[in-house]
Amino acid sequence: MASSRTVCHRLGIETGDRLATGSKKFKFLIRGPLPDPSAFPRFQDFEVVHHYLNTGSRRMQTRLRKRGQNGTWSYTHTIRKPEKLGQTVEVKTQISHRDYTYLLEGADRRHLPVYKTRRAFLCNDQYFQLDIYREPHHSRCKDLLLLETYSTLPLDELQKRLPPFLSVAGNVTGQAEYSMYNLSLRDDWDKQNFYSGPAADEESEDVTKGVSELTTNGTTDTNGTSAANGTNGSHVPASGLCNGS
Repeated sequence: MASSRTVCHRLGIETGDRLATGSKKFKFLIRGPLPDPSAFPRFQDFEVVHHYLNTGSRRMQTRLRKRGQNGTWSYTHTIRKPEKLGQTVEVKTQISHRDYTYLLEGADRRHLPVYKTRRAFLCNDQYFQLDIYREPHHSRCKDLLLLETYSTLPLDELQKRLPPFLSVAGNVTGQAEYSMYNLSLRDDWDKQNFYSGPAADEESEDVTKGVSELTTNGTTDTNGTSAANGTNGSHVPASGLCNGS
């Protein structure tokens, strides 16, 4: 966290308290339908595909992530290990396409691949990621929208900063039924496959990369339109202000 905070500072990137000591992850269920892109401040869309790999224990999770935009992809291998001293240990490694293809052969067939669009944006000086689940998926993921952020603020204060153009159905932070591990299960949930242990939740995005992409001039969204102007060409402020108008 300290190194990421230093990089952002040198780049002149305002991350709010996301990288501050004691920052916690919050997740909110968003009620559909998804607003028109013009309702959002400047944003970046990324296509993301997750595959869970076979492991010897549900307490240890291994997965692959393919993340891309405009035909350019990056690949990540992540291992989440059981808690040590009250914390889950996560080891994340950038890998090549060749390694990705090789490791993909070990995909856990009990899980469906997870396809989603991750929309990153700043609103009220807070960095948000909206996960838009895409087909094919289990019926439990139909029209699923999950908003994530990190903050040191208490929940009641953070809720005042939530995007006003999104309809928040509730705070689902820490609820196992909204973890990617359980959402991706191929079969319907039962006592045998549903997991509520300490490693049930999914990884966070690279905030240094995400925020820098939002604050760099000339970036484009997945439709090739200038991200500073939104997907419909209307002007959107480049700051972290967000009034829903």
